[in-house]
Amino acid sequence: MSLESKIPVAFDFEGPLANPAIDFAWMTFNDLVSSATKEKFSKERIEEFDLYDDIRWEYERSSQGHSTGTTPLICDYVAVIDGVTDQQLIAFARRKVELNKGVEGLVRNLMASGPFYIVTNSHPALSLVTAEQHSIPLKDVFTHGRQIHGGRVERIQTSLEKEVAARSPLSALAQYNKDELRLFLDKYLAACAEILREMQGNTPYIKNAIDKHDALFNLLSHPLGEEMAHQLLNEEAITGGHNKTRILRRIAPDGNVVFIGDSIVDADAIEFAR
Repeated sequence: MSLESKIPVAFDFEGPLANPAIDFAWMTFNDLVSSATKEKFSKERIEEFDLYDDIRWEYERSSQGHSTGTTPLICDYVAVIDGVTDQQLIAFARRKVELNKGVEGLVRNLMASGPFYIVTNSHPALSLVTAEQHSIPLKDVFTHGRQIHGGRVERIQTSLEKEVAARSPLSALAQYNKDELRLFLDKYLAACAEILREMQGNTPYIKNAIDKHDALFNLLSHPLGEEMAHQLLNEEAITGGHNKTRILRRIAPDGNVVFIGDSIVDADAIEFAR
């Protein structure tokens, strides 16, 4: 592709732009979440959920069903339960973020030649901190959280901190009862593990397991139930699978876009981009 081209270019963040060793969700879990919370929501439980997330995406891919890329959101919920704040995540991102060698020059050239976007499943603190450091407009950075509602930017805030708060699941959930969220997440992970077992065994009870999973949202008090259904059940806070394609379709409806990604979460976006 010529650098004179006006074809939009979109990058996933972790791996293609940032050091491949950066997995912000797991770094948050490992470094910022307390041991007491990890006893309830162990690494093994979240790894099992991660497997469920990918397998369910594959199982429902032909029908554009489940959109993989939910694990970072689960790590956000664990962080909320433990009292981690977005301010901590912003400071954490500033300490930990590191772009791949050569990427800074590439980004500068691409930004000068045409539309440049970051479309990532990372927490907004990670990619927005980098965008601010490299003069990438925040409106051109798509992250998980509230910004992807409708596949577009709802509004851009006046500062990085306010923009992270406007997008972040942590800020959206901090006002609600942590004990209720803790109980819900425990049941939710168990329900997803049950779906995983049914799918792995290809049993006739998969729909029953999914129905039990969906019914959990009705047990939550209002408005927490509405918020969790918005984020998880309707997948409006997830930037992976089909939802990355939603964003690219807004950028280039005909698929005339370059997309660079490196994982199963990027598969649908890579397929869409011409």
